[in-house]
Amino acid sequence: MHQEELKRTPLHAHHLQSNGNMVPFAGYSMPVYYTSIKEEYQATRSKAAIFDISHMTPLVLHSTEKGALLELVRFLMPREIPEWTPGKIYYNAVLNENGGIRDDVTVYSVDDQFMLIIANSINGLKIFQYIREWTEKKFPSIQIQMPQDYVFVALQGVAAPDIMQKILPRFNKSYADLGYYHFAMLDEDFSFYSRTGYTGEDGFEILIKRDDGIRLWEMVLKEGVPPAGLGARDLLRMEMFYPLYGHELSEEYTPLESGLKFITSENGKYLGKEKIWNSPRRTLVKFLLKERGIPRENMSLLNETNEPIGHVSSGGFSFQWNAGFGMGFIETGKEYKEVFVQIRDKILPVELLRKNPYPGTVKK
Repeated sequence: MHQEELKRTPLHAHHLQSNGNMVPFAGYSMPVYYTSIKEEYQATRSKAAIFDISHMTPLVLHSTEKGALLELVRFLMPREIPEWTPGKIYYNAVLNENGGIRDDVTVYSVDDQFMLIIANSINGLKIFQYIREWTEKKFPSIQIQMPQDYVFVALQGVAAPDIMQKILPRFNKSYADLGYYHFAMLDEDFSFYSRTGYTGEDGFEILIKRDDGIRLWEMVLKEGVPPAGLGARDLLRMEMFYPLYGHELSEEYTPLESGLKFITSENGKYLGKEKIWNSPRRTLVKFLLKERGIPRENMSLLNETNEPIGHVSSGGFSFQWNAGFGMGFIETGKEYKEVFVQIRDKILPVELLRKNPYPGTVKK
């Protein structure tokens, strides 16, 4: 895709004004950094930064029949949801018929007959068409729309509540009381603010009409909050060991193989369930390098006799741990005394992590 064919978010001119280093990403021209990845990363971890996530795809679903939306979610996605809780967000995955992941999504329960889904930008149209196919076949009471002309931003960091209070006094105190993975509607349309995050830090996401969103971005920058690009966002999510579509998640990998067992019900009657639970072939692992080096995507993971057992899915250098780190897939059902990563002509030992060393500051 040539540069002139790339889509632009409504904040594109602001990225250029802030000296954004623009790169192609999922069909959009997006800033990878403004000053430096390290500065933007440190701002998010220590105070706050704001990210343009308008490339993400919101889908709006209405039903004339109560309960149909929940049935749709239970059929296409593996998470067990006993009942709809208005104002709650459910992290989930849209499945194909083989149990592979078409996309990981967040599902916003507004009420019995109204919900939102946020899909990844690269999968937005695919998921819209896929859900529409299923509604036509199986859930005819449901209508799905893909709204345009909005701004979606993520204000991330421990200072985010104070900044919200300064720039959005009309919300009063309600946003500060918002729980983790909860949201509140803003207008009569599909606008909302939420508290999910993708950085490990406290913060808010705001989906709002174009002109209001541009004003919001300008107000946040006037408060001294720096904009942050894709580079910092990717490093922040990797340090939390959050999966990313196209790396840890794909149509070929099931939720169990991709580290999403926590949203994969053994009950339920969802697409591809039997294939998902029938002998996963690979396991997602998290690791830190024991020696100096930076692992990158597709580098080989090896056992103690230097035999390939898998590959790196995401890797980089952590400013927090001052070490190379990442995630990767290894063969399921085998015990390894030691695991190594091959970085060009070097074979370096890694420590497999059972849990994330960084707890983050999200308000759970």
